[in-house]
Amino acid sequence: MINEVIQIRPDNPAVTLTTFVSTDRPEVQPRRSVLILPGGGYCGCAHHEGEKIALNYLASGINAFVLNYSTKGNTPNLKYPMPLIDASNAMKYIKDNAERYNIDPANVFVLGFSAGGHLASMLGTIWHREEVYAAAEPMEYGYNKPAGMILCYPVITPEYHRGTLNTLWGGKCTEEELKYVSSELNVDERTCPAFFWHTADDDCVKVESSLVMAKALSAQKIPFEMHIYPHGRHGLGVPDGNGTTENYTNIATWMKHSIVWLKNL
Repeated sequence: MINEVIQIRPDNPAVTLTTFVSTDRPEVQPRRSVLILPGGGYCGCAHHEGEKIALNYLASGINAFVLNYSTKGNTPNLKYPMPLIDASNAMKYIKDNAERYNIDPANVFVLGFSAGGHLASMLGTIWHREEVYAAAEPMEYGYNKPAGMILCYPVITPEYHRGTLNTLWGGKCTEEELKYVSSELNVDERTCPAFFWHTADDDCVKVESSLVMAKALSAQKIPFEMHIYPHGRHGLGVPDGNGTTENYTNIATWMKHSIVWLKNL
């Protein structure tokens, strides 16, 4: 396995991309890949939503990359669009190194949890914004667009977790700024396909956050697959089967479903 840490933002060494790339059978056709964005409310990146997730995908023949993006914890002056620029630069790095990593640059997906799900949804919907291209590493139009987005109990709109989006703006922000990064309002014909899941009784980021995104995708006829599990706390990642209820084991099936979706899109 190629397991290395790459600095993505020259002015901030804390922003890194960790690779989980297979070296088995280099003669096989290029692999699909996934860029993983852990959650953490834009205050930090949750460890259990990074390496463990990457290794699960790697075991299924999908190369994975975990981005430790700009957050309040590593970037005192955090403000939109810094994390989105990081994600765009990470996509560029992955595609630029497609031959080295034996990956298909046309099939690089993005996956995010909670706030990372918000960031993934921004990459999938507003990858084309001028302020992103102006500050990111030079790249051709559309180079940072993912082939699809996997959203795990995502923050989509401020109605269901205003604090996350306030933090993205560096503190309390205006209603106009909140709307500007509300992903359900930014879905259009340029939006990539989506797979997402949530639990119906999530008491941190309510399931309606995913439902409003599904409605927006449906209105624009963007393909999507959605799984709603009846029970489970926020921030589960991939339950290992040792949870206190059988439902946690059931929730772990989201990864199997996402892999089938990713490989057949």
